[in-house]
Amino acid sequence: MKLALPIAIQFLPKGNRELSRNLASYLSLAAIDYAYLLSPHVDSIINSILANNYGLLRVLSQIYEVSPDTVTPHAPQLVALLPECDSQERLAVFQLYLLIAQRTPLVLESCISPLCEFLYDSETASTTMQILLKLAEQRPLLVAEHFDKIRLATKTNPN
Repeated sequence: MKLALPIAIQFLPKGNRELSRNLASYLSLAAIDYAYLLSPHVDSIINSILANNYGLLRVLSQIYEVSPDTVTPHAPQLVALLPECDSQERLAVFQLYLLIAQRTPLVLESCISPLCEFLYDSETASTTMQILLKLAEQRPLLVAEHFDKIRLATKTNPN
């Protein structure tokens, strides 16, 4: 894996959609046991995600667990991609955000308003609320500004 993963990463920016999708699956499997080998390549992975290879979102939480400092600076960029992601990709971002909110919640300060929009989605409401609660523990006023949205979302989605 020490040899295979860096070579696989080199193929990410090639732009071939089928290759990118297959690499995302391969890297997702590799990240389960070898996330530490992917951490030096976070910039390439993020660039590929920003170039619409959303399947790679699944590897970020594994990399974050072994090397949080490499993933954390890129976290706010991902919130803009959420509307374009499918439900599994969106849940991968929320899982990453939940990990970040537990360790360094203020990184997600700029993401609060867009995250509040996902309180209305039954698939993401619970995780979004957990993220907002962690943020509220650190900076209650940031979340208090969005109290009306949160209250309306709880009426819409009581679960």
